[in-house]
Amino acid sequence: MSTKRGWGITLVVIAWTGCLYDDGDRCDDHMHYQAEVHACVCDADSIAVATGCQPCADDQIVDNNVCVCADGSPVTDAGCTP
Repeated sequence: MSTKRGWGITLVVIAWTGCLYDDGDRCDDHMHYQAEVHACVCDADSIAVATGCQPCADDQIVDNNVCVCADGSPVTDAGCTP
């Protein structure tokens, strides 16, 4: 097999496998597909950030696309403080 043909086959295989579509996994991490709006949206425990969605810490909830402490305490660098 010639080198050119080998590279051609390799590129076709890479292009084909890179374009596979999985209807059950069409969104990024911490997102789900919402059919009503035909788009991926953040999960209930995640906020929208520039690179997608980011989950809140276990002791936090989402309020107006901001992670806040569930008990009303202030969020610090260490997380929520009781």
